[in-house]
Amino acid sequence: MGKRKAKIIGVQLPETNGKRSSTPFNKSTWIAAADAISSDAAAKFSKKLDAEKKFRFGYIKYVTEHMRLCADPQDCLKAAQAGWDFVYQNMEYYRVEDGKAQTLAECLETPNADAAFETGVLEGTGELKTELSIPIGKKKINSWRCN
Repeated sequence: MGKRKAKIIGVQLPETNGKRSSTPFNKSTWIAAADAISSDAAAKFSKKLDAEKKFRFGYIKYVTEHMRLCADPQDCLKAAQAGWDFVYQNMEYYRVEDGKAQTLAECLETPNADAAFETGVLEGTGELKTELSIPIGKKKINSWRCN
């Protein structure tokens, strides 16, 4: 029995080189956000990130560097808008299994009248986290601590 193929329905990452992988999409989103900031540091960040071959293992340093690029509130807003615009224009949505892909932006222009939406509030009760890390097996990689 062969490997079962995943259903293509709902929100999907776009295909890159015949595969749906989060790494190229994530890198492109961060680059789009940084490109909205007019500075030499932002241009350098985008170029360095675009050339990065092991993005997953250097993720925290790029998040930290991007946070520094967004120190100015206006730059932060520009980057956030550009990042979301990239997601809306590039993430795919399939209304029906194996149907025609739409961008999220296209999908939002023609919502499904039969779909029900609800709103709510989630409130946390745990302790404040001041460390960002990625667990892999029993280890944590890319730890970053907030002061």
